[in-house]
Amino acid sequence: MLVLLSGMLFLLVLMPFIFIEFFYQPWTEAQNAARTRHDLKHGTQGHVVITHLDAVTADFISRLERFKQEYALLVPDPREALALMEHGYRVVVGALDDPETYRALQVAGAALVAATGPDTTNTLITSTRSYSSPRPTPREPHWSAEPSRNAGCARPPARASSASGSGAPFSRQGRTRG
Repeated sequence: MLVLLSGMLFLLVLMPFIFIEFFYQPWTEAQNAARTRHDLKHGTQGHVVITHLDAVTADFISRLERFKQEYALLVPDPREALALMEHGYRVVVGALDDPETYRALQVAGAALVAATGPDTTNTLITSTRSYSSPRPTPREPHWSAEPSRNAGCARPPARASSASGSGAPFSRQGRTRG
């Protein structure tokens, strides 16, 4: 009798639990992870990366779609990404603090990275994003001989010098302590 009851307990309770916990659930999670995007195609340029979804960014996304501007909404949770994909958003899954995520999002060629979450998260995103992409090379301003191309300026502005004439802006020449 004891053997019969323990066998029924195993077959009716433990066997379905073991099957769901160790086989079915990992399989469905792997399928869902495969449905979400983890990067953008190489060479993507001029897109917008958004890191937090709220009412303001939802309106911003609708405007981006109206003007046919490419965007990617970065979400750390794959389940949340699937729910947002079902609502029609273009979602990419990745950690907010991983430089590889921002390299996969091609932020070096992005027109904008909109960090609209809490301040601590935005600071983390900004520092991680600046670490993940190469620094732009500084360029000298280009002055044209045509005044119309320089916004009305005929020549570049002269550098400001100090009133003492020494050229150093914080020079103490000519001053006495009193």
